[in-house]
Amino acid sequence: MIRFIGKNESEIDTFITPLTFIHFLSGLYITYGLKYMKKSDVFAFLVYNFIHLVYEIKDYILTYYYKKSRSYENNKPNILYNSYTNSLGDMIFGLLGSLLIIYLIQYDNKILTKNNLLVFTLVSMMITLSFVFGSSKYNIA
Repeated sequence: MIRFIGKNESEIDTFITPLTFIHFLSGLYITYGLKYMKKSDVFAFLVYNFIHLVYEIKDYILTYYYKKSRSYENNKPNILYNSYTNSLGDMIFGLLGSLLIIYLIQYDNKILTKNNLLVFTLVSMMITLSFVFGSSKYNIA
């Protein structure tokens, strides 16, 4: 059985979890950074998706090769557990983030400025850290 949206994967494989947003954000941010460095759309898209694929392969190895359980003994979700379903959702949302920023840059390439990169970096870091530190407090993974 598969759940489409859920808080975590502690009980059932879930396509979209709160951390899926981080994958979407990584697609936006890494592709933006590559475009800021004057890389082509295709290059930026392929490099981001290759990096993300390697990350998801790491999740696969930790979950299925090392047999990580869904939750810890205190019933908190194990952040290292990622089902095939969740990895697929993460890949799709990362891809969508990458495509969205490429589209926005093509629409108005004036968004590729040093100031925007700095603001984007700070906002991305704050959101990511909020999710990382909030995941244990709010039982999300």
